[in-house]
Amino acid sequence: MKKKKVKEILHEMVDSLDNKYILYDLKENIFPYVIEYRSKKTDNDDDDLTVNQIKRLDEMISRPDDQEALTLNEVKKSFAKWLPDKDTQLKREKKISIASKKKLKEKLHKIVDDIKSKYLLTVLLDEIMPDALNKNNHEQ
Repeated sequence: MKKKKVKEILHEMVDSLDNKYILYDLKENIFPYVIEYRSKKTDNDDDDLTVNQIKRLDEMISRPDDQEALTLNEVKKSFAKWLPDKDTQLKREKKISIASKKKLKEKLHKIVDDIKSKYLLTVLLDEIMPDALNKNNHEQ
């Protein structure tokens, strides 16, 4: 699938979201995280890869070595330091309450349009947006 088509699909997915919290989290946290940490040096050359090759490559990259695996308790401890305190959570709630869905969607469209990597677009299409849409549908 061409980048242009993937971007069109991502735009449609973003437009179908009605939950301000999901839109905000995509804009502020998830899309920036994917762009920063899922990039790879071969992004400019990845247009020659098929979708299946990209998925296999991503699976190999994301699969931990045995030495990297964590126990459930280690994961819980690690997550605890990432959770916001009460003041941070209140600030986030205020930002979300004053944000408009239209503006959040416009900003997400701009982020998608600025992505040059087919690999990153595919990650958003295959991994991020289905979860966001599923969560959006469950919360309605």
